[in-house]
Parts: sequence; structure tokens; C-alpha cells
Amino acid sequence: MRLRRYLHNTPAFVKWLYPNRVWDIKSTNSIYLTFDDGPHPEATSFVLEELDRYQSKATFFCIGEKVKQYPEILETTISKGHNVGNHTNNHLNGSKSSFDEYIKNVERCHRTLNEVGAIKGKRLFRPPYGRLTGGQAKYVGREYAIIMWDNLIGDFDQTLSSRECLRRAIANIRAGSIVVFHDSQKSFGSLKNVLPDFLKAVNDKGLISKALSSVDLHPQ
Repeated sequence: MRLRRYLHNTPAFVKWLYPNRVWDIKSTNSIYLTFDDGPHPEATSFVLEELDRYQSKATFFCIGEKVKQYPEILETTISKGHNVGNHTNNHLNGSKSSFDEYIKNVERCHRTLNEVGAIKGKRLFRPPYGRLTGGQAKYVGREYAIIMWDNLIGDFDQTLSSRECLRRAIANIRAGSIVVFHDSQKSFGSLKNVLPDFLKAVNDKGLISKALSSVDLHPQ
């Protein structure tokens, strides 16, 4: 089944099937941008500049081995007030990995993030490809909020034009949405064309882009 059929808001029944994962946030004026698969010298730097331009904050789900390569980029990300989450050490697919292999991979990424001072507040985790087994989810969920999404931007889909990607992204903007972009080499061609106009559309709708926080995940 073609990937682009899934580029829309996550259906309610999927959220119902996995209630212990965070799909969106109850909010009237905020949207939650997230960026997966970084850090990357060119893509992440571009994202940070655009976020500054619109006074927006976001959450970056980082791959441990990329953090090892580019720690200074993550340090800059943190210094600008953005939040950071765990995306495994090398983008591991939980459904194709043993329990022990997967957990060790998550923990290795955590140690790397901790070395650069990226662990602050509630621990956040996003499974690569959105896939992990029930056992993996139960274990990881003891220490992390498992962050999914309800608006998946197709910036990684090489068959989807930037124009169509932007159209679908803007059509699905709504308050409380958790939106997924990718600050990676693979996605950069589309990302650089989509993100500026997307941020402008968010601003035009009167919404604020926020980084995920403990307050948002556990409102009083």
C-alpha cells in the first residue's frame, strides 16, 4: 500500500487502540512541531533558523549515533530553548528487533543524550517508523512518554512533490496537533521548500508552535 495514503491526521481508532501513547495534546492555541532523525549539519541548522524567524519552539527526536557525530548542533538546539527526545541509537525498527536489542539501543541513545545535557524534564521517546512491540512499549513507557503524532508530513517521501506535501500539511493544521517533520539529508530537499510556508500558515491561523513539556503531557 502506498505510503502517501497515510499522510493525514491519524485516525481516531488508531489512537483508541494505543491509549498509552501520546498522539496529540489538548490545546486551543498551540501546535507541537517535532523533527526526527537528526541532528544534521545542513537540515537542522536550516530548521533552527526558520523556527527563530517565526519565534517557534519544537521538539527534536534525535538518533544517538548522529548526536555523537554532531554534538555541537544539538547543543545549539538546546540553547535556543527547544526540547530533545530519544529516537533510538541508530533508527532501529522495533518490530524487527528483539526485546533486548531494542531496549539496549534506546538506553545507548539515552546515555549519549545525557552526555550533552539534553535530558531535561520528562523523558520523551519516539519509535522509528512508529513501530515497537507491546513488550517494548511497556518497558520503554516506564521511563518515557511515548510520543506519536497525528499529522505526518511526507518530507521523507521521494515520490511526493514539495507542493503536494505542503498542501496536505497545511490542510491538516489544527490546535493540539503533534506534527512530524524530518531534519535529515533524505528529507532536506522537501523540508526546505515546505517548512517556511508551513510555519507561516501556522502563524496566520493564530497558533503558537511549542516544544513538548511535562506541563503539556500532564496538565493540571
